[in-house]
Amino acid sequence: MTLSEKQQLFTVMVANLIHWAEEHGYRLTFGEAYRTPEQAALNAKKGSGITNSLHTRRLA
Repeated sequence: MTLSEKQQLFTVMVANLIHWAEEHGYRLTFGEAYRTPEQAALNAKKGSGITNSLHTRRLA
């Protein structure tokens, strides 16, 4: 599966999660939906993330 196909599948899965959450009274935000590689490296250095975060590939 290509990166683009993974991103497309992830988007559908997120949409399903949002729909489920709304139906069950949860509220969601996208505050940390994407991280630059530089931010991922800083988070890893602080101990609050990992360098090779899926956020940098728009898969988390």
